[in-house]
Amino acid sequence: MAVARFFTLTFSLNDDPAENVPRIRNFAEDLHRAICRDDRATLMGQDALDRVTDILSVEVYKKADIAAASKAITSLLNKHSLSEMCRVRRHSNDPLIVPVTLR
Repeated sequence: MAVARFFTLTFSLNDDPAENVPRIRNFAEDLHRAICRDDRATLMGQDALDRVTDILSVEVYKKADIAAASKAITSLLNKHSLSEMCRVRRHSNDPLIVPVTLR
């Protein structure tokens, strides 16, 4: 059985949801283009990218793709000026892998 690896991105919308939600959706679309088109990962609920608000989950299929996914997430958060309002947590459905928060 393959072990799924996940990133959960939680955005703080306290400042200005009307301004930040469109930026988060643009980020999600760019992230989808960066890591999902070649079947390395999937965004949970990617059929609803235009409805993303404060939580986005990414499932990475292979252990070898975790670093690339992490790099893409970090790079795109910076590009969209969202890094200060986002908490990124890496976790797994494997009970032996401890959750890690990226910063």
